[in-house]
Amino acid sequence: MRFARLALIGVVAALVIVSAERQPSPLSPRVYLDQGLSVMQRNDVAAEDVDWATVTRHAQRMAAAAKTPQDTYPAIQYALDQLRRAGDGHASFVYPYWTEPAPIPASQPMPTVTVVHGKLGQVTLPEFQHTFDSAWAQRYLSTVLSGIAALEKRAHPCGWIVDLDGDIGGNGWAMVLSVGPIIGEGRIGGLTGRNGFLGWVSYRNGVISGLGISFPAPIRVPVISPAPPVAVLTSQETASGGEFVAVAFRGRPQTRSIGAPTAGATNGPGLFRLADGARLFLGVNDFVDRNGVVYKHSIRPDIVAYLDQAAASRWLLHTSACAHDPRHG
Repeated sequence: MRFARLALIGVVAALVIVSAERQPSPLSPRVYLDQGLSVMQRNDVAAEDVDWATVTRHAQRMAAAAKTPQDTYPAIQYALDQLRRAGDGHASFVYPYWTEPAPIPASQPMPTVTVVHGKLGQVTLPEFQHTFDSAWAQRYLSTVLSGIAALEKRAHPCGWIVDLDGDIGGNGWAMVLSVGPIIGEGRIGGLTGRNGFLGWVSYRNGVISGLGISFPAPIRVPVISPAPPVAVLTSQETASGGEFVAVAFRGRPQTRSIGAPTAGATNGPGLFRLADGARLFLGVNDFVDRNGVVYKHSIRPDIVAYLDQAAASRWLLHTSACAHDPRHG
């Protein structure tokens, strides 16, 4: 899928953990297949929901006549398909002759901050396929943060729309950091892996941190106070890092998600190298919201709506913050 490939382009896709499985080479096709299946079973967060005895038997039958490791690729793809059915939206195979893509152009869509109905703020977040230390990342973050600060000073919106429709993923930490003043301070989510809970992620004083790492915003913007109502727009194109942002808003007071169910790649992926240079792209941790709810599949919005922006505006304008705002009729 497109968002899975884009997650490979970015160094961080939501929370990417890059790994390698080093095996002796050359390998017989049977050993190659068995080790590939073992990597999936040991590392993928959806593996516990797969019948590996059945998958292994079927994969071995598919590769019974294999003469080379390459002949086992269809059997490996079959096993990856079972992981996708079990909930890993990232599970995919990267051929050994796959080359690194050209650098992502600076003309990639930029986020926007606008006014809706004269009294609502809207942040539209496109995909974010860069690391924190890139010039483009600083531009992306500064665009959102300075836009939020300017709009708060000029119009003081009574509510905010965070539009994730079409946000196919990338660096979820950076995208959360960009809307930190809207989310508010404190715990915004966490991660859980095959061996249990990994840790919480928090936003405070313009810094997103967790699991021993932290990233500061390029400019400091105070959190909006009092905390405004927020409508989060999602669609089937909201994936991976975009879903990480959606989860960061789950459980937040005065917040509703509106639109269509997300793509269902609610995990952080990792790369696992096989003996011939092929790689397995597997989900290695699941997203957890601030209340401890684990997300293993597509996120269903609170309000299912086709015209999501209209539905978001309607909901926000009926909240007490907007309906009783003395500055607006």
